Amino acid sequence: MAKPLAIFAMLLAFALGYLYYSQTIKSRSSSFSDWSPTPTEIVRELGTSQPGVYTDERHQRFTEMIKQRYRFGRVPALAVGLKFESDTRVKLLCSASIPRWHMTRIAVQVFKECQTVFGKTVEIDIYETYIAMDQKKLAEARFDPVNRRVSVLFDEKFEKQTRKTYRYPQPLSRPYGMRHLLGEPPPKRIHDASAKPHTIHGSSGAFR
Repeated sequence: MAKPLAIFAMLLAFALGYLYYSQTIKSRSSSFSDWSPTPTEIVRELGTSQPGVYTDERHQRFTEMIKQRYRFGRVPALAVGLKFESDTRVKLLCSASIPRWHMTRIAVQVFKECQTVFGKTVEIDIYETYIAMDQKKLAEARFDPVNRRVSVLFDEKFEKQTRKTYRYPQPLSRPYGMRHLLGEPPPKRIHDASAKPHTIHGSSGAFR
């Protein structure tokens, strides 16, 4: 009798937590642009249209402020990180608990603010992160000069590219961990033929 009650309590807690999370997110604007530090606050501190170099203090401070916006003082907090890989390439790190439509909105918001603060168009790669697993590339956000908007493409091919470029050592998982130690090949993955790439347009309006 105690076991079914414990399972019911766990399911109820999960359902209430998910409901609270959904309602909290919906109560905010779709782009999170009103979360502090806001775009206006970032511009006030960092200025506008100054490209600089991706390793300089302004770029570092920009990533810190974006992280602060989503992580700190939020209920629930969104585990978001940002890293400049080059002057025009940005790595957006999102916890696996964040829905993909929120990842899309965050990516579009980051793109807009990079245009404002650094005066340049960047390419954003979206990665899904885990506590005890390797990060996984999910999508790419690119500016479409024809439609004048950002398109975010989610495709399983990005995950495959991530696995190919990752180098050992890496955390061993079961049962593959034991197979790896014994020198056996990894198990084959079944390809889902129904899985298709899909594009999410991050903005319905044109950038000016």
